[in-house]
Amino acid sequence: MPSIVVRPQAGKQLLLSAALTAAMGFSACAPSGAQPSTPTEGASVRFTLTAADGRSVTEQTYRGKWLIVFFGYTFCPDVCPTTLLEIAGALAKLGPRAEAVQGLFVTIDPKRDTPEILGAYVKSFDPRIAGLT
Repeated sequence: MPSIVVRPQAGKQLLLSAALTAAMGFSACAPSGAQPSTPTEGASVRFTLTAADGRSVTEQTYRGKWLIVFFGYTFCPDVCPTTLLEIAGALAKLGPRAEAVQGLFVTIDPKRDTPEILGAYVKSFDPRIAGLT
C-alpha cells in the first residue's frame, strides 16, 4: 500500500487552511441572524496545558467553542508569525461570530517559551488568541 509523505510545514499549512476555510465558510454560509451550531459533543480529545496567566486549562475550558489550534514557538522566524496573523485575520472577518471560535497557540518549546513570553507574543497578534504551554 503506498504511503503519503507530507512535509511538516505543508501539513501545518494544510491543517490551518482547512480550519480557516471552515471558519470563513461558517461566516459566509450562515444566513443573517442565524446562530452557529456548537461543535460536536463527545469529542475524545483530552489535554491539560498551562495558560499564559499560569492557570491550568483543559478541553473543558473551551467547551462549546470551535478551536483553531496551531503548534509553534515564539522564536520561529517565518511560519508562526504569518500563521498567527492569518488566524487573527480570520477572527476579524468573523466579527461577532468570532466569539464561538478560540484560537490556541501551543508552544513546542516550553523551556524558552515561558508563560510570560508566550502571553505577550500571542497578544501582539490578537488578544483573543490564547498562548498555551
